[in-house]
Amino acid sequence: MIRFDLHNRVAVVTGGAQGFGLAIVNRFIESGATVIIWDIDEKAAKEAVDKIKSENLSYSIVDVSNFENVAKNLLNIEKKFGKRKVDLIECRMHKYPEIADWSMYRENESSFFENVLTQQIIFMFNKKEYVITVACIEKCEQTKNDLFQLVKTIKF
Repeated sequence: MIRFDLHNRVAVVTGGAQGFGLAIVNRFIESGATVIIWDIDEKAAKEAVDKIKSENLSYSIVDVSNFENVAKNLLNIEKKFGKRKVDLIECRMHKYPEIADWSMYRENESSFFENVLTQQIIFMFNKKEYVITVACIEKCEQTKNDLFQLVKTIKF
């Protein structure tokens, strides 16, 4: 198994109380990260914290379909743990995919690799969060344009 050193890193895992999200939480905890589960199911979130039993794990009840709720909880994390160690290059709302309740583009330095940018489109549709992530080393403007073109074609 590939090992990552995530000590001194803080991760938020949306939908982390069960299923695939809980598996990600476990992996981050095993790698040394401090993890905050964001979920709307408080009972499942408490059970996840009780099951993993780590002082580096907590949860917050967050409805990721509510942008104000997300922003408030991000500020709480920043107050508790400090500002991100990764420089945020660009973060803005945008209109694609058109079917989304809300959508944003985020670009930052990779937290895993040097000289790599992470580009993401994050959007909500029918109370589910979708994240498309790409990483680029060169031609990052073209990668961003390709990502926007891809998102324009999404249909449910």
